[in-house]
Parts: sequence; C-alpha cells; structure tokens
Amino acid sequence: MLRLIPDIQQFTPADGKCDLSRLTLRGFPEGYAYGIDNASDGLPVRFFQTEMPAEGYRIDLKQDGIDVFAADGRGAYYAVVTLRQLKRFSDGAVDCGVIEDSPRCSYRGYMLDVGRYFFPVEDVCKLIDLISLYKINVLHLHLTEDQGWRIEIKRYPKLTEIGSKRRRTHIHLKPHEGFYTQENLRFLVAYAKARAVEIMPEFDMPGHCTAAVAAYPDLACFPRSVGVAETFGVKFDVLCLAQDATFEFVRNVLDEMIEIFPYPMVHIGGDEVPTHRWELCPACRDLYAKSGVGNWLEYQARFMNRVSEYLRSKGKTAVMWNPPRSVKGLDPAIVWQFWTAELPAGVVEAELAAGRKMINSDSKGYYLDFLYGVTPLRKTYRTKPSFVEGKQGADRVIGIEGAMWTELVPDLRRAEYLTFPRLAAIAERAWSREEDFEGFSAAWDMHQRYLREKGVRTAPKRVYRSSIVQAVAHKIWWARRQLYWGGLRNLIDNKKIETEAKNMKQKGDKR
Repeated sequence: MLRLIPDIQQFTPADGKCDLSRLTLRGFPEGYAYGIDNASDGLPVRFFQTEMPAEGYRIDLKQDGIDVFAADGRGAYYAVVTLRQLKRFSDGAVDCGVIEDSPRCSYRGYMLDVGRYFFPVEDVCKLIDLISLYKINVLHLHLTEDQGWRIEIKRYPKLTEIGSKRRRTHIHLKPHEGFYTQENLRFLVAYAKARAVEIMPEFDMPGHCTAAVAAYPDLACFPRSVGVAETFGVKFDVLCLAQDATFEFVRNVLDEMIEIFPYPMVHIGGDEVPTHRWELCPACRDLYAKSGVGNWLEYQARFMNRVSEYLRSKGKTAVMWNPPRSVKGLDPAIVWQFWTAELPAGVVEAELAAGRKMINSDSKGYYLDFLYGVTPLRKTYRTKPSFVEGKQGADRVIGIEGAMWTELVPDLRRAEYLTFPRLAAIAERAWSREEDFEGFSAAWDMHQRYLREKGVRTAPKRVYRSSIVQAVAHKIWWARRQLYWGGLRNLIDNKKIETEAKNMKQKGDKR
C-alpha cells in the first residue's frame, strides 16, 4: 500500500487491482466538499453508515467498486481524503484490500495568529484547504492581540475602527490594518465545516489587550491614550480586573463571538500577563486584599474562573494557555494549552491527575514561526504528542496543535513556507499511532511536488533538514529579531504610571 500522510492504521491486501482514475460518490453525507469530480461512468464509491470509532472509517477497495463505512460525515470525509491521496500518488490503480483507520487524537489543530498580521479571507480559505488535506480538524484563530483586534463586535465599533490599525509593523515599519466582519467569519465557519474543520476563536485576555485598551481606555487600570502596539513582546496595558465594566465588556464580546462560532471550545488566552498595573491600581489592590488570594496569579485566576463559568453557562468550554506555574483555585474545567516546558517539575502531571484536560503545543517542537534551524522537521516529528505517556491522566491530553505566530510572518507565502512540511508531521503524529520518520520523509517528497504544482510555497529539503551552519545562523537571526526598543518604552511608561498612582493615592482616588 502506498505510504500516505498521515499514515493509515491498517491495510489488509486482497487479490486484484482497484482503478481509481474515475470515481463516482454515491450516498455520501451532504454538506462536505469532498473534492472528487463525480464522473458519470466512474467506479462507484458507496457510503454505508455504521458504528465506527469517532472520525474513523473503513474502505473496501474492490475491482468492481469501493465501499466506505463510517459513523458520520467526518469519517466519510476522511475516507475520501484517503482516496484522493491514493488516486493522486498512484499510477491510477492500487491493490485491492481493506483500509481501517481512525485518529490517535481527537484534537488535531493549527493556530493562525491574525492579530499581529491580518490574513484576508481568501488566504484563510487556502490554509483551510491545505490543513484539511492532512486531517487537521481544528483551526484556532487568534483574533485579538496587542498589535490588532480582528473581529467585528457590533456593540463596540471602536475595537475595529481604532484597534484593527497599526501605525507601523515590527519588521517592515509600515502601516497595517484589517479585520473580519461577522459575515466574513460566518463564511469561514461554513467553509471550514465543509472540510471537516472546526474554528476555535481566541479572545486573549486579560493581557495582550493593548488594541482593546487603545479603543476603549477605560478598560485599563489607568485610562489614558494608548496606541495599538507596534513592536514585538509583552505589553503592560492589561485589563483592569477590579471594574464590573471590564467583565461586562468581556461578556458582551463573548456573546457576539459565540453567535458566530458554534463549536464547544472558546480560547480566552490568559498567558504573559504583567501584574505591574494591578499592583499600582488602587481598585485592584483593594480587591486583592478583600478576595483573600495569595498572589497576583491567583488574582488573575479569579477572573479567568468567572469567564469560564460564564462560558459554561452558554454551553462552552474555556481554553487557556498554561500559566507559568500551578495556580491555586484555577477552575479545573479550563483546558490548558501547554506551550512552555519551563513549568516547575510535576505541575503538568498534577494538573492532569486532578482532571484537567490539555492540548499539547510545546513551543520547542510545535511552534511553526521558529525557523527550521531552530526547529527542523525531524525535531517537530519526534516531539512526543503526549508528554506524560503511560502516566496517570495521559488520556486527558486530547491532542496537539501547531502554532503559527505571525509577528515575523507577514503574509501567506511566508506562513506556507514555515508551515509545510512541519504541519504535515504534526498531523501524522496526531493521527497515526506509529512513529516512522523515514517513511514520512519519503512520502513528503511526493506531497511537496504536488503542493508546489498547486502554487504552495513549501520549504525545500536542504532548509527543513537544517545543517549545523544553518542552525547557528537561524538562531542568531531569531535572537536579533527579539531586540527592540519596546522593553525600554515599557520601563519609561511604567515610571509615568507609578507617578500617577502615587498622585492618586495622595488624593484618595481609587479609580
């Protein structure tokens, strides 16, 4: 059997050849873009609904026809994706036999950060087409950032009137803007659904909110004129958690998002939140003292719990990036997206054992904005899908996700180059149970030729394999791009806020 990506679970051969050159689908679930040109005189491909593992399928390849068995439309769609690969990379005929296949992980994701750089609807559609070829089933859209607010919220028009526009970008130093209307996003949801992809939206909070604060300064602890962030890095203008108005804002934004995205998970960010403003804010200091929390991470956790509880009341599950350490009292129903291995020893194991679910986006293997000299293809492929294999709670690692952060990725061509082949490797590790890097690499050669014929800019072998010289050069390049004046600006800005806080204290002003 031809080596596919992701590799199939089992093939049982039989006598004869099955001609795939012309196919006709019969009885398949409606609503899916199967990508098969139904020839009137093609070999019949018949669908039968039956009990199967979630998203799994069975294909009986016979000389006189093909029978596909699956429990639902997703399984049927993935069966056709397999047939498309077999047809594309064979000489038109394959051995008869039975394919039985189902995914290792229920969550197989790709994150696209559209906050730093806006990607037009047609570019997102192209990426959906590409990820669906490899049975990725979640597109995580990072819609809000310090550097841009990309989703229309009708109750708060300034979020896009002001928050979607950067005066200049970090690398090209030129103006940049863009946002999705709610109609745009509903179109993307429908487009992705037809390709068995769910879209999970992210509203990053309470940090990474400079664009929101630029639009509505009263959301911050110290209301003032703040521009949409222009540079890379963590910013200090976060949401003020002591105001009822802040939660009202969050709730109203989530209400409009939920109407657009019908799926069960909503990402609420939660990472890289500087506490400097809260520590100086009289209202936050007062709430901190009254709430009985032991540190500012627990103070943030109270807010995240409140957001999680609200989403749960709407039938949704909150997802957040893992905090820097274990946080007492953080709602165990919040799914952690694991991204940093810098956590103290035992934290992940303890959280999983206590019942928390996790998505693995280990930055050392699954961050796709890193250059290939930093994260070569082999490293991505060999990053373990589950970091607690064989331990208690391993089944609560629901899947893996490749993350495309875009502060240094300004357009689709660059995103394609950094995504492929590494996302194909992630897709295989999330679907297939066996590790076979050599087989994957050989199969990728065929896929790369096909994608390039379709106009996709994939990284060449000499780049994604990475030499020692390339590794050193890429690490120097990456380190150089992290140097900017934003850190000094933060220090100067903090001194201004400290002076303002001191004046407020003298006046007895708590807001």
